[in-house]
Amino acid sequence: MRKLILVPFFVALFCVFFSVASANAAEPTYGDNSIFYGKEYEELYGDLSSSGVSGGLAGRKAYVNRWQGKFNENINNSFSTTLTKMDNYNIIESQADDNFGGRRGYMLLPIKQPVITQFIKSLNGNDRQAQYIWNKIKDADFTYYGYFELNGTMRYYRTPEIVAMMGGKWVNSTFQPSGDHGKVNGTATFYLSPYPKINSVKVVNNELIVDFKSYGHSTRNVELTISNGSQSKTYTYYSVTNTTYAATFNKSINDFVTEVGTENLKVMLHDGFGRYDEKPFVVPEKKNVCENPKLVFGGYVQYPIFFGEGVPVGTGIGGNINWYVDFQANRCLVLEGALNRNQGDLNKHRITNEGEHEFSKEIQVWKWMMTKAKNGVYLQNTSKTSEPLRVYMHKTADYKAAEQEKLHPDIMHTGKGIPIIKQYTLKKGEKIFIEVPTDDTYYLTFPSPNQVEGGFWSDKKHPYLGYGDYPQATEYPENAKKYINQAIQEAKAYFGN
Repeated sequence: MRKLILVPFFVALFCVFFSVASANAAEPTYGDNSIFYGKEYEELYGDLSSSGVSGGLAGRKAYVNRWQGKFNENINNSFSTTLTKMDNYNIIESQADDNFGGRRGYMLLPIKQPVITQFIKSLNGNDRQAQYIWNKIKDADFTYYGYFELNGTMRYYRTPEIVAMMGGKWVNSTFQPSGDHGKVNGTATFYLSPYPKINSVKVVNNELIVDFKSYGHSTRNVELTISNGSQSKTYTYYSVTNTTYAATFNKSINDFVTEVGTENLKVMLHDGFGRYDEKPFVVPEKKNVCENPKLVFGGYVQYPIFFGEGVPVGTGIGGNINWYVDFQANRCLVLEGALNRNQGDLNKHRITNEGEHEFSKEIQVWKWMMTKAKNGVYLQNTSKTSEPLRVYMHKTADYKAAEQEKLHPDIMHTGKGIPIIKQYTLKKGEKIFIEVPTDDTYYLTFPSPNQVEGGFWSDKKHPYLGYGDYPQATEYPENAKKYINQAIQEAKAYFGN
């Protein structure tokens, strides 16, 4: 006579069914009215390696007894329940090397859609999640981890695997023998996780910003989908392992407008476990270019006066001092000064707003030429504009003092960090002689007209440049307006508005 060892089950192998009615040994299991607690069945076939059976797939005789399951959403503590009827299939030792001990139990659910749906909904799932999981297991076979067959015809799936597909996990199991297979003989404890949540959706400067959280106790892919109801574009966060995953999605409207347009849009969040959240959003109409232009400091031009002993008299260098105008979707930035586009705040600003610029215009305002002369240099304003060119001679900054002032040591700033020796104002075509200092520590700096005096810079100071932080006021001095307006008109023509 075969000895039956009634010690159930191993760490993560079970199946659940629920009912609050009392049970007896002749009571059928939840999943199948033809399966009875305590009855021995010819074969449970599947991956029995958890019981120490080697060789992959194998079969053993089995009987089923009743357990209960305790489920708790342990992240936000929003849900808990106890299912008092769960089915634990115990395999029977029948071969010489079988030694299952307490590793004989497999909790299983029959692969029947009503059973799977009822189980999922009893654990705070919904019809959408139940359908998602059903689609994953309905065609399961022995290539699926967790698939079993009873007596060669009845298909089952491991309960802990289904809980994991829901975003939960098995925690532990406690054997509680009752002497009656139809009464509770053990308790399996599981953790669940909350539904995903989109906290906010907004469109700022033609960029969609979505703050969201998703939850789960196993690795998954989290998806954000932009949809207009018929077309969509999906962005995926792969292999998320965080139990609580909080993120901010930032994407230019231009990145998905081709696929979904700008009408009737919504964001859908899928947490990888068949749970969803969604929110609609509106893309504002694009404003005309430069309705509200802003001034940004773009740099400066600086040259040493000292040419060097070997440089012939008459050698000249020259450059431009320009206005730059950069246009974005909803605003215009007027960038003041700079010999090229890689100096000063302009470079920092472009990094901050990388990929946003749609149009740039460089307007030459002032030109100058510095030529070596005997005992000095000639400086000439070669600009076409009648606006005067301002130039400052200064000694190289005291770097230590400038650092204490929190100023960039090479930037002009009224009376701070860099001693100004002289100021020159050159009218159009004017040429002046500047006596060469005794060493090479003197420079000429060519600021734009309002850089030193302050002009329309605000009182808020940039931490290193010492000038007002951008964006600034929209009121410009008269000598700047015509250049700004020239660029704005070109931009409007470029955009067709």
